[in-house]
Amino acid sequence: MNSSRNGCIKDFVAVGDVDIKVIGADNQIIDTDIPARLLLQQLISKLSIPPFLLGLNWSSTERMSTQQVDILTSELEYYRRILTPVIMKIAKTFLTLRGYDDDVEVVWSSINLQDETELSKARLYNAQAEEIELRNKKTREEGGYADDGIYA
Repeated sequence: MNSSRNGCIKDFVAVGDVDIKVIGADNQIIDTDIPARLLLQQLISKLSIPPFLLGLNWSSTERMSTQQVDILTSELEYYRRILTPVIMKIAKTFLTLRGYDDDVEVVWSSINLQDETELSKARLYNAQAEEIELRNKKTREEGGYADDGIYA
C-alpha cells in the first residue's frame, strides 16, 4: 500500500477465494431517517411548537386537532387584544360627537372552543338520556307496569 501511494503498482498472489472490498463501495445507503427524526423531535420539543406546523405528522389527529384549537383560540385572543382599543376609540368618538357619555366597554363572547365542545357534548348526552327515560316510561305504561317496576 505504501508503494501505491508513491505511484508504483504491485501484484499479489493468493490461494483460495479472495474478496477485495473497498469500504463504502457496495452502495449501501446509511440509514439517516431515525437519527434525523430524533434530532427533529428534540428541536421541536425545545421550540414548543406542534410538529404539524412544520409539515410533520407524528401525533394522532385527535392531539393535532386539540393543538390546532389552542392555536386558533390564541390567535383570536390576540386579534381581540389588538382590536379592542380601536373599537373603544371609535365608539368613544361617536358617542362624544353625539353628546353622550363616552363610558364604553367592549364585551367579547367566550371563544374557548374546547369548553364549548364539552358543554355541547354534555347537553347532547343529557338529551339522549332524557329521551331514553321517556321511552322507557312510555313502554312501562303501555305494558302495564307501574312506576316502581311492579306489574299491575
